[in-house]
Amino acid sequence: SQIINMWRGIAYTLFDTMMHSNRRYQLASLFCLLTTVADSFAFLICSNLPAPRPVTALCTTPESSRDDDSFMKSLQNRIAKVTDKETKLPIVVVDTMLPRQSMKIEVEQRDVIFHRLVKSLVEEERPFFGMVGMARLNTGQTLPLQNGVKVQIVTTQVVPDNGALRVDLKAQERFRITGELDTREEGEKGWTEARVRFLDSTEEEEAEEKGPNPISLAKAMNRAKELTSPNGNMPDGMSLKARWIELAKENERSPNQINELLEDIGEVPPSTKPSEVAFWIGALINPLPGLGVAMEIRPQLLMAATAEERIEVAVQAIRASIRHMDGTKRLF
Repeated sequence: SQIINMWRGIAYTLFDTMMHSNRRYQLASLFCLLTTVADSFAFLICSNLPAPRPVTALCTTPESSRDDDSFMKSLQNRIAKVTDKETKLPIVVVDTMLPRQSMKIEVEQRDVIFHRLVKSLVEEERPFFGMVGMARLNTGQTLPLQNGVKVQIVTTQVVPDNGALRVDLKAQERFRITGELDTREEGEKGWTEARVRFLDSTEEEEAEEKGPNPISLAKAMNRAKELTSPNGNMPDGMSLKARWIELAKENERSPNQINELLEDIGEVPPSTKPSEVAFWIGALINPLPGLGVAMEIRPQLLMAATAEERIEVAVQAIRASIRHMDGTKRLF
């Protein structure tokens, strides 16, 4: 029984760890299968251990059976609770962010709901919420985007003078709001939550490849190569990415801004992942805080339906930004 109890303790720990993975739902299903197999294996070990009385009898008593049922029910309940937490997020409308981007904000006490939300999430050790931006319609009306990103509260610091919270945020995976927005009333919390579906670029592109227009993904990959390959139209045959970085360093609003940005967003993904390349370019040319040298493309990138659409937005935007910075054609 000690072996079984030890396994169950390890099982719960492994489960909680795996739920932080981007593929949490597939892992959860696999985990349940492995749990059943491993539990059975533990009973086989028990049955072969020397003991004053047959261990097989201990493993098949009604009490043991009830323990097994309790264990599995407990595990299933935990899966259900974690799944609910992972698919229902508090939603905050502040700014459009892309995966990899960081943001520093100060939440004042007079922003009662947001201030309370941040404190609550940190205290509950669930430092995540959904961030969405705004879309402007042709009529001039603005509406929250349906697509956003899950952001992590990396650090918080209380400002002594006014009690505001200085918060560092890091954008992670994308999501799409799938249900109605729900304003929490209980306990005077009052913040908005929504059921979301997390989006994975690899899965999306695999679906495109198997869909009615598989050539679209191949075009997107070729287009993505243009961003990092030598370009005869750029000085010294530089790539579009390299030329943009060179010009942006001449337009920095603070010392070392571009180097810090590059460190923050990491290396550009390979061209075989065109959607991720497009998001990376968006994070590069629309940094936080902004540089003011490119058109805003983050909402377009989040709402684009295919890899080809995303990479086209990114390529056109970085080209226009280069022309703006080198004086060929100003954007504004």
